[in-house]
This record gives sequence, C-alpha cells and structure tokens, in this order.
Amino acid sequence: MAALKRRISKGHAKARAEALSGRGKPAKTIDTAPKMFVSSPTERMLVWIFVALFLFMCVIEIGMQWRDVTIAPEGIGGYRTLYTIHFYATILFLVALLLFALPRLPFALAWHDYDSEYIRKWGGFLRKYSPVPPAGKYNGFQKLYTVAILLVGALYGLTGIVVHSVRILEPQLIRLSFNLHFGAFVVMVFITAIYVYLMYVATPGRFTILTKGYLTVKFLQIHHSVWYERLKEKPLTAEEEHRRVVEMLHHKDMKRALQMKKQAEEAATSEVVDMEVVEENEGGEVEEVAVEVDSEEVGEVDVEIEGREEGEVEGEVEGEQQEEQEEEIEEVEEKGIEEEKVEGETTEEEKEGEQQ
Repeated sequence: MAALKRRISKGHAKARAEALSGRGKPAKTIDTAPKMFVSSPTERMLVWIFVALFLFMCVIEIGMQWRDVTIAPEGIGGYRTLYTIHFYATILFLVALLLFALPRLPFALAWHDYDSEYIRKWGGFLRKYSPVPPAGKYNGFQKLYTVAILLVGALYGLTGIVVHSVRILEPQLIRLSFNLHFGAFVVMVFITAIYVYLMYVATPGRFTILTKGYLTVKFLQIHHSVWYERLKEKPLTAEEEHRRVVEMLHHKDMKRALQMKKQAEEAATSEVVDMEVVEENEGGEVEEVAVEVDSEEVGEVDVEIEGREEGEVEGEVEGEQQEEQEEEIEEVEEKGIEEEKVEGETTEEEKEGEQQ
C-alpha cells in the first residue's frame, strides 16, 4: 500500500509540474491578418525549379573548380562523371533560367519613376525607420536582379557548354570560355546572395509568396503600395498582369504611331478657314472666338444649305402659282353663274310682257 501511495503521489506531482511549466509558455496564436493571393502555383514551381538547379550547379561547380573537393567518388567515375553531369546540368540550368526570368522580364523592362526612387533610396534599408519607397509587383532591386541574372546566367550557361566542346573548338577559346564561365558563376552567386538577403532575410513576410502564394495586406501596403492599389481595385490573374505589362511596353510605340498618323491627316487637309464667331456674354461684353473649320467641310455644308433653300423657294413659288390659278378659275365660274341668273330673269320678264 505504501508503494502504491508513493507512486500515486509521484504521478500527481508530475502532472502538477507539467501544468505549472505550461503556464509560462505563450499561447498558440492564430494568424487572422487579411491576405491576398498574388502568386499562382505555376509561378512558384518555376521559382523553386530554378532555385534547386542553382544550388545543384553551385555544388557541381565547386567540384569542377577545386578537384581536391570530392563531389563524385572515384567508385562512380570521379571527375569524369562530374564532368559529364556538369554538361547536362548546365543545359537544364539554362532552361530553368529562361522559365524563371522570361515571365518576369516584361515587368523588369517597364521602368517607372518610383523604381528609380527605390534604387536611389536603397529600398529604405539604409536607415532603420526610413519609409519604404513605392513599388509595383516587382521593386527596383527585383527588376535589376531579373535582368542581371538573365544576362550573367546566360553567359554562364553558354560558356559552360563551350567548355565541353574540346574536340571541336580551339584550346584558346576553351580556356577563355572556362575563365568566363567561372567569373560568371562568381558574379551570379554574389548578386543572388545580396538579393536573397535584401528581399527575404531583411524583409520578413515575403517568403510566404514562395510557399503558399499569398502576402498580407499590410505587407503589400508597405512594400508594394502601387501594386496593392491596383489589386484593391480589381485583382488580376498572372496572365492578365503579364498582358497588361506587355501592352504598356508597346504603349510608347503606339503613341508615336498615332502622332505620326495625326500629323499626316493634318497635312492632307487642304485649307483651314478662320471664322470669327462673336458671342455676347451675360454682362454685355463681346468676345471674339476664332474657330478653325475645314474648307471642304464648309463647302459641303454650304452646298447642302443652298440645295435645301432652293428646294424650299421653288416649292413656295409653285404653291403660290397654283393658288392664283385656283382663284382665277373660281372667279370665272362665279361670273358665269351670275350671267346665267341675269339671262334667266330677262327671259321671264319678256314672257310675262308677251302674255299681257
């Protein structure tokens, strides 16, 4: 019995200790902040494919440049196997790079004034409490990174393929390509490290766009204010957003074409007549307003007015002539009736005289 009591008391003491230890722990909070889904699953998939191949190329490149670091063991071929893997991995990296950067390229080329302000103020990272400059879907740093990674990554991939063309190209070109390949790799790693730090490490809350596809409304208001105003009015899909940016890129060319067309139309018009129209305002003052009217349009309007006036005048004249003719006929008929009455009366008087 004593052992059972001790066991029960130990159990109670343990349960009490666990209950007391749980009091100091913070309660689990439920994230109720309003969110907006701004990234499609396809976009996130392309980003993660690029990230995976980028990290894989970093590992392969370390083994290619420093042979002391054993990436591929000798049991599976060693450096020769790594050399073959490097060739095919470079091709896959180029494909992943294009799939990642090309959809973002129209946004990166659509440069605005607030993007320049974002770069000039370094995105507000230099000061702790400095306001974040306005930005669209991609801020100035993201746009610069897109262009830079596309150019440097393309150079890295192409030179990586040339390096494997030993039997086709000259040794000097192979050596130059090898140096450019390694230099592009160093630059690519450097700009990517800065980009990851500024966009994700130093900006908490952005990583959810890569994992779940949404950003909080507060984050959008602070870091992507221009884009948030557009999303608030009417949320756009990724395809609609891409189409809108492409149209915006061609807007300048379209505007220039419309201006040229307008100038050609103005040159084709023959003469411009200045007509002064006098308008009297409420205070009795007289204002002269110059109105430019195309001479061809004026001529057409005059012809229409003259045709209408001539038709109306001819109609009025014909109507008056018909009325006069009808009046003359009525007068003649009335005279004939009166003469018949007078003749009838005279004949009756003559008959009465003869009877008497």
